Amino acid sequence: FKSLEFTRMNPGMEQVQGFSLDGIGRIYQVKGEFEKALFHYNKALAIRRKIGHKVGEATTLAHIGRLYLDTKKARKAIEVLNKALVLSQKIKYKEGISISCLALSEAYEKLKKPLKALEYLKLHHGAREEVLKETDSKKTRSLELQFRMEQVEKERELLAQKNKDLESYQKDITLLSEIGQKIISSLSVEVIVDTVYENVNALMDATGFGIGLLGRDGKTLVFPAYIENGYKSLDIRYDLNDKNRLAIWCFDHNKEIFINDFANEFTRYISALQKPKFGKNVESLIYLPLTVKGNVMGVITVQSFNRNAYTHYHLNILRNLAMYAAIALENASLYRDVETQVEKRTQEVREQKEEIERTYKNQQLLGEIGQQITSTLNFDTIFNKLYENVNKLMDAACFGVRIYHPDRNEVEYKFEIENGHRYEPVSIPMTDDNNYTVWCIKNRKEIFLNDNLNEYTRYVKQIKIVSGGMPHSLLFTPMMVGEKLVGVITVQSFNRNAYSPYDLDILRTLGTYTAIALENAHLYENMETKVKQRTQEVVKQKEEIEKTYENTRLLSQIGKDITALLSVDEIIRKVYANVNNLMDATTFGIGIYKKDSDEIVFPATIEKGRTLPPYRYMMTETHRPAVRSFMRQIDIFINDFRTDYVNKNSGKNYGAQVGELPESMIYVPLTQNEKYIGVITVQSFRVNAYSDYHLQILKNLAVYAAIALDNAALYEGLEERVKERTAEIEKNYNDTRLLSQIAKDISSSLSVETIISKVHQNVNTLMSAECFGIGMFNAGKGLLEFRGFYEKGEILPDFTFDAFDENRLASWCFNNKTEIFINDYSKEYRKYIKTAKAPVAGQDSSSIIYLPLFSKEKAVGVITVQSFEVNAYTSYHLDILKSLAVSVGTALDNANLYQNLEEKVKERTVEVINQKEIIEQKNKEITDSINYAKQIQRSILPLTHDIYKLLPDSFGLYKPKDVVSGDFYWVGQQNGKVLVAAADCTGHGVPGAFMSMLGSNKLDHAVYDKGITRPSEILKMLNQGVKSTLKQSLADSLRDGMDIALLCIDYENSRIEFAGANRPLYHIRRGMLCEMPPTKSAIGGLTPDDQEFAHEEIDIAKGDCIYIFTDGYADQFGGEKGKKMMTKNFRELLISIHDKPMKEQEEHLEKLFLEWKGDFEQVDDILVIGIRI
Repeated sequence: FKSLEFTRMNPGMEQVQGFSLDGIGRIYQVKGEFEKALFHYNKALAIRRKIGHKVGEATTLAHIGRLYLDTKKARKAIEVLNKALVLSQKIKYKEGISISCLALSEAYEKLKKPLKALEYLKLHHGAREEVLKETDSKKTRSLELQFRMEQVEKERELLAQKNKDLESYQKDITLLSEIGQKIISSLSVEVIVDTVYENVNALMDATGFGIGLLGRDGKTLVFPAYIENGYKSLDIRYDLNDKNRLAIWCFDHNKEIFINDFANEFTRYISALQKPKFGKNVESLIYLPLTVKGNVMGVITVQSFNRNAYTHYHLNILRNLAMYAAIALENASLYRDVETQVEKRTQEVREQKEEIERTYKNQQLLGEIGQQITSTLNFDTIFNKLYENVNKLMDAACFGVRIYHPDRNEVEYKFEIENGHRYEPVSIPMTDDNNYTVWCIKNRKEIFLNDNLNEYTRYVKQIKIVSGGMPHSLLFTPMMVGEKLVGVITVQSFNRNAYSPYDLDILRTLGTYTAIALENAHLYENMETKVKQRTQEVVKQKEEIEKTYENTRLLSQIGKDITALLSVDEIIRKVYANVNNLMDATTFGIGIYKKDSDEIVFPATIEKGRTLPPYRYMMTETHRPAVRSFMRQIDIFINDFRTDYVNKNSGKNYGAQVGELPESMIYVPLTQNEKYIGVITVQSFRVNAYSDYHLQILKNLAVYAAIALDNAALYEGLEERVKERTAEIEKNYNDTRLLSQIAKDISSSLSVETIISKVHQNVNTLMSAECFGIGMFNAGKGLLEFRGFYEKGEILPDFTFDAFDENRLASWCFNNKTEIFINDYSKEYRKYIKTAKAPVAGQDSSSIIYLPLFSKEKAVGVITVQSFEVNAYTSYHLDILKSLAVSVGTALDNANLYQNLEEKVKERTVEVINQKEIIEQKNKEITDSINYAKQIQRSILPLTHDIYKLLPDSFGLYKPKDVVSGDFYWVGQQNGKVLVAAADCTGHGVPGAFMSMLGSNKLDHAVYDKGITRPSEILKMLNQGVKSTLKQSLADSLRDGMDIALLCIDYENSRIEFAGANRPLYHIRRGMLCEMPPTKSAIGGLTPDDQEFAHEEIDIAKGDCIYIFTDGYADQFGGEKGKKMMTKNFRELLISIHDKPMKEQEEHLEKLFLEWKGDFEQVDDILVIGIRI
């Protein structure tokens, strides 16, 4: 009404006056006051007819027709709606056609005429679709206009620039070729990186440059050297699981990254921004994957601190450079791997030799200690000799020998020494379960600790120290003579991780010697009558020890001998020559696992001195001891083959493939560095030929044999591989040099025919190209035109393909912008086309490659090579043709540009001027309409002075995103209570504004017409009213709605009632925030008609702050990282300012919002209402 009054006071605004009257009519119609609505519609119709506003006249007629339909006057509605439809069709007003047809469909449906209703419903959908398309088209044309205006300006300068570019391109290609020659001949990664960096700045801005390679662990991407502004950082590593690194994205996806405005473009590849590991943030960058034979080996990058530093020309240059770099790095990697492998194996052999020598010396020292102490009958002499030698074998800062006295049920700390200081003997009762020695005796097991404080709970509940300091590493082993437990021997260190299982083995042996010595001394003191008997036992044990010592020495010697051999047969013969000195090895063999045939092969088993013919067991023969040992990685120990094995596993063939069937046998698996190599076996024709001692000897021997066999396998075939790879590298270099020459030749040509001829002259050097051609797309005719197609050296007559023929390979390649790779046309063509058509010219080929040609990322044609031989092409040929296609596309683009440039400039200039005039006129009309809609929307919102009368201590921060808003606020009073609402309608701008008018009207109706003050009932009525007005029960109806927070303040009773539809209420009292949650359903849309909304109540006190709001404030993007503010931060903000005056709160919220938003666009309408009680 205010708008209507304004237009009447200002002549010349008849069109706006008609719009106001029509809008008032719609409001009365929504409220159900049909007579008032019809009155205002007729006034609007008269004014619009008077000024000749045909669109307005058709719109008002449609509204009148809809009014008659709402009042159940279907025939009258049809009469008026037909007028609206005829007028809309006459002026081609698509929106009016859509509205009129929809209403006519509903009218005929009420008259029970379904066919007529369906007819008009179809017309409605057709017109509606055209309206939507027209809206999208306007937006598209606006964008195209802007683009074309910029393009015309650039194209005026392009012709002069092209000559410079061509000269620069030729120089760049020459420099690329020189760089390629330099780096391909280098076998050092560092030299390759430095060489490329020294030259790449002549081709483009490469302020930052680096090459990243897949790490040896397969889990990292390593930049050996990254250079920025001349400063070099070495060994930068990225974890392959770090998906928010551009280098990792490029490597994982095997795709290029092209960024000219980092802040706005990085989210196309990664979700979050991280600080660079070296240097500063850049503005422009390119990442390319480095691939060799289809495998990604790393990435190459150039980076600049300038925006828009790179063009697709630079991208193509870097693609060629990446190809050279990949080949060079692959060559360097190959030679580096070989050298590393040799060094590694040499180091392993050296370490193994040192370990064998150390083991030999330790075993020799152990033997000497054993001889000394077992020949001594004095306790102190035994202890002193032990302590004197044990530090030569391991860290023994603390050393002790403790004697078990079962008759006294205690353990005696007989000999204890710590850092050279000897302690007096003490006794510990066997009931002390927190004593390591007691545990060792009771369990008859060893104790192995390398971190006392963190590992003690494996043995005791708490740490007890009898004397001295607390050690960190401890070894305990029981001292046994037969089944008799004599005591415990221990070594301890104040260092963590001081001991290994090898040290425990030494201590175990030392414990055996000590137990024997102690037992001897004890017998000597207490049992003279058994001296002779004991002397015999000692002699026997001494002989056993000497035998053990001799066997250990012999094992060490065998190990040293065979680890230097590189032949499997020599290894077997060498072991057999010595193993019979250790045990009965009538039969000895080594089986080697062959992965390709899944079998174990015994190449040279020796039986009774005779070498048997080779034999093998398939891995499916799981009943065979050799197969079972290898598959399960277990030792097989059999002393009576027929009784212990054959009879228990009957039904299988256990006969020997060659030689005789043994009675006793041992099989031990061979492994090296977690790699399964095979099995080793000794066999005898005697029953019970072997003991556990023999098993341990064979297991030790298996370690040496596995090392020797692994060394032999490493060197096998190495020389042949190096020759093959060298030949491959030479071919790659020659092909790359020829590609550069082809690119140089065709880049200077401006004739399509000349380009095709020059490429054909050279392509046969690179691959089989019995057929070769280039097809150019003719957009006007929709054809792929092949001029100068070669077959077997002859030029065929020009021919064409329908560019959209789904059963032509050339058309498929062009439309899908994807390569075609076929090595047997008769079998593989169905991967691309359904039917094989006869060739337009020439003969059918067997092997075919098609690649799309691009100009400025737009497909302009295809290139093909074909052969009459099956399997003529490899992925290497495909990569070569891809590189060639880039050069051909650029050359063809230059040629076509020269032919068409001037004509296109004139055509586009005229087109741009016409479109500019049309869009300017349309924009003016749209802007005028939106500005008027803003005045209408402002008129329905509560006036500021009315709000302050009801809520004197309050504020409302209201910032629409567009001219008009989808957020609205509403304030009312009924029965002494004040009601306040903050609502967020679907969308923003004009659609949201219409919904806000509907919502405000429905709230007025519920409060003032129905007298309702309970928020939950008001929202229920609001939901029903919106769904009814928008006819959302129909299948094709609009699904618009709103979220809303509604509160009712009862000052008399100091209470608040609240209900919300997806929007909460915050109540803050003395810095404590309480959230009143909403019902998780919207108003309208898909919400059911009978939806109930939760009712909440809370007591209030003076000084309390109440806040209701829409989601726009918390959803705003901004801050340093460009992220949403989020609800959590919004809550904390309200808590921090709630004690300020309401006016200051509003100013603070607005200031902080603008600071947070910064240069980011406002994403949604903003509405925050604050009330202090």
